[in-house]
Amino acid sequence: LLDHLRAMANNLSLFSKDPQQEGTEGRTDLARWCGQVRGFIEASAGSSVYIKWDIPDSLPEVAIAPHRMTQAVLNLVHNARDAILSMKGPLAGTPGAGRIDVEARLDPTASATNRRVVVKVSDNGVGMDEETKRRCIEPFFTTKDRSGAGTPSGGTGLGLSLVHAIVERVKGRMEIDSEIGVGTTITMRLPLAEPSLSSLLNDSDQYAANVGSAGLGPDESSEVR
Repeated sequence: LLDHLRAMANNLSLFSKDPQQEGTEGRTDLARWCGQVRGFIEASAGSSVYIKWDIPDSLPEVAIAPHRMTQAVLNLVHNARDAILSMKGPLAGTPGAGRIDVEARLDPTASATNRRVVVKVSDNGVGMDEETKRRCIEPFFTTKDRSGAGTPSGGTGLGLSLVHAIVERVKGRMEIDSEIGVGTTITMRLPLAEPSLSSLLNDSDQYAANVGSAGLGPDESSEVR
């Protein structure tokens, strides 16, 4: 019960922060972020699940602060783990029998002027029915035992609603695809970070170098004669 109350207080404190006061600046290199947090997230999830990471080095930075990215993925991984532990059958409770996939790709549905990165967290857990899918982002809605029985974290009803709020704050979008007995995939479509000053300067320097290497002489200028 104490752990349940602590988790609820922590999530409520995040909800109470004013996005304007907190600031919207933040950028995350997902491959670098993954290298920094995957050990922590895997240890937090426990040995009952296997987490597969698929985050390429080539992805552009996304417009979300690293600590917010960690909060979102950690909540999704914990939800996925709890869904796996809720499964019944011969493999239920077997270490590593549950699988969680965390992957990131450029969004193939985005336009050239509105490029995004898709981050997905998928599991082979119990899945959701239609009503649960419809209500799962409501604050305090949960299908878990609030006492913590049956799942390590109990149910605060704030996990998915917190992730939804984080994604909305950075002008992204969250989608839910789930099927009973098959599993759940949560998709976060995140906008790309604005080019940094250093990258703009590097591009400018590269352009100047390219022009200089072209070897244009005085009589090859574009001056109107």
